[in-house]
Amino acid sequence: KKIGLLIESMNDLTIDGQGSRLLFEGDMMALGILHSKNITIKNLTWDFKVPTTSEMSVKDFNLEELWIDYLIPSCMPYQIEGNDLIWLSEKDSQGNYYWIEKNDHRNYGIQVNYPQVTMGRSYYTEDSPFRNVSHIEEIEANHLRFYYQQMPKIKPIIGMNYQFLSNAQRPT
Repeated sequence: KKIGLLIESMNDLTIDGQGSRLLFEGDMMALGILHSKNITIKNLTWDFKVPTTSEMSVKDFNLEELWIDYLIPSCMPYQIEGNDLIWLSEKDSQGNYYWIEKNDHRNYGIQVNYPQVTMGRSYYTEDSPFRNVSHIEEIEANHLRFYYQQMPKIKPIIGMNYQFLSNAQRPT
């Protein structure tokens, strides 16, 4: 496994990041603590250059014309291939992607966070916004319009956020 910060066979260790932020790249586990006791990590945050959880938020929709506009965070590269959205990681030093996923990833469910509540809700992938897509149009960078043969089962709400991850496979 690829681990960004590994603490192994250590005891009574305190790491004070003093406000540091670690930015990880690629498909890896951020932190591993193995065979250790009394480990304290404080004042340290981390993030990923391209998270393996892809997401998109509803910007606008028209139920009669059967389209929904989605915004994708700028840190999430993608390609449109026909009626599919291909999510891309950053590239390694040889120019290869660490990972590539399609639509709602290889998963059994999707997570939806609603703007008016603090908790999200899980749905099966058959309720995915990638079902019954007739075509995808890029309005501008990171602003996509999905046209549908019929609207998705989950009623769109401005600001709702879909999250897709590949928990069926756990490489790290």
